[in-house]
Amino acid sequence: MHIAPDRAFWILDFYRRHGTRLHLAATISGEDAAASVIITDVTPPLHSINVRLFDDAGDRWWDRQLPIPHARYFLSQMGDGSSMASNTGRFHSALRLEFPDGTLLCFSEVSRRQDRSGVGDPRDSEIHPAGTCL
Repeated sequence: MHIAPDRAFWILDFYRRHGTRLHLAATISGEDAAASVIITDVTPPLHSINVRLFDDAGDRWWDRQLPIPHARYFLSQMGDGSSMASNTGRFHSALRLEFPDGTLLCFSEVSRRQDRSGVGDPRDSEIHPAGTCL
């Protein structure tokens, strides 16, 4: 479902405030990538967020700023029907960002198969193309 930017930034800030570990799937310049992330800053006036990307073991990380101007936002939650969240059962919700140049970012909240430390099912770090997110 298409959502307004202010709602998308509210959701991103909710993830930041709660320290929610997310699965980020991205398609950038035709290349797919994925990482486990937390959102560390949300700045709506600048159309920007900061994320901390974790390696597969979770013991190394990198902080990155992601400018997200001109994005269109889509939200899917478990039970929405044809979404990745509903089809796989692995994601509670997914926030998809689409950009005019074809870049896709998909932030998915992993279903609770993990403990409070964020360690969980190894399949949650597999690459899932952002195009399959919603």
